[in-house]
Amino acid sequence: MKNKGFTLIELLIVIAILAILCIIGFGGYMANKEANSKIEQKKEATAEQIQEEPPAVVNEAKKDWGKTL
Repeated sequence: MKNKGFTLIELLIVIAILAILCIIGFGGYMANKEANSKIEQKKEATAEQIQEEPPAVVNEAKKDWGKTL
């Protein structure tokens, strides 16, 4: 009679392979998350800067409009 099923060593090998794949995937995920965080910080800084200082073109247009009145 032939036994059906997995041996303990086969099961441990499968678990080890899955653990290695999870470690590789988690490392890539964390690197991607950090890169996205830096991009978001740049966007927020740029948005704050735009809100604080209107573009020079707008200031020039306001000056020209005041002259015509």
